[in-house]
Amino acid sequence: MAIKSGLLPDMYVSCALVDMYAKCGCIEDAETIFKGLVRRDTVVWNTMICGFSMHGWGDKALQTFHEGNLPDEVTFIGVLSACSHMGLIEEGKQHFNSMSNVYGMIPRDEHFACMVDILSRAGRFEEVESFVEEMKLTSNPSIWEIILGACAKHGNVKFGEKSAQKLFELNHETDSTYILLSNIFASKGRWADVKRVRAMMSSKGVKKEPGCSWVEINNKVHVFVSDGVHPNILKIHLKLEELGQKLSLTEKKEHLNHHSEKLALAFALISSQMKRIQIFKNLRICLDCHNFMKLVSNVTNQEIIVRDINRFHHFKGGCCSCHDYW
Repeated sequence: MAIKSGLLPDMYVSCALVDMYAKCGCIEDAETIFKGLVRRDTVVWNTMICGFSMHGWGDKALQTFHEGNLPDEVTFIGVLSACSHMGLIEEGKQHFNSMSNVYGMIPRDEHFACMVDILSRAGRFEEVESFVEEMKLTSNPSIWEIILGACAKHGNVKFGEKSAQKLFELNHETDSTYILLSNIFASKGRWADVKRVRAMMSSKGVKKEPGCSWVEINNKVHVFVSDGVHPNILKIHLKLEELGQKLSLTEKKEHLNHHSEKLALAFALISSQMKRIQIFKNLRICLDCHNFMKLVSNVTNQEIIVRDINRFHHFKGGCCSCHDYW
């Protein structure tokens, strides 16, 4: 409607359109609008950079940065996020240092968090510890949340325990803190510690947020929760069994078919011949579901987009836009 009404030259409208398309999963449309703009201010450049980064298109995010206007603090959040998603450690350090050395900016908490994410995601925990101490970030719970998540990914028990303890000390006791710590112990077979963490979680009345996914079919939003009820639940499970046979999945994996994003995917596949399937999820996609989406995109020749709590994943031809680095 905004385009048909001739409002695209309005900088506020055009920036809102780029932002809307990016956040709705239509990054190609966001790019088309952006490239068609006659004038671009810093805000619209930042919107496009952050959009590319959120979708795992780090190369385009960095290319847009180099082509853009004089950057501001928001620009570097998008740039550092792109470096984090691509594993560009040294380039991330250079951009972070250039904020003060080249542009005279003072990094904010968001920039420090991005740097911690870049280092911890790559498993550079000694550098992370030095950076946190040097930048005096020990009282920032967001920093310890990032580190704890990376420790769970890399199986770093010692630093993971320290991160969780810091979060407890800061009274930042979310369900994810307990779950990630429990997962770290479980990955090392430390079942007594797993039991202890779960008991602690229960005693403090902390409950795990249930996984929830939703997909839009024929202008209607369908919501799925793990082990939830849906009018087509039998057909959904039959579709998942069919896909499991095609993918030769083992029985060990079949018990994960209740995950909400798989239910949403199966429903989309039996409901409509869509050009692409877009699924939104309230939590981080797990490794099993991530691999499942890749395999299904290959055998069905279907493009699947999943927006989890952190970013967009574009699955196509058996691959993901995150290159399995997320």
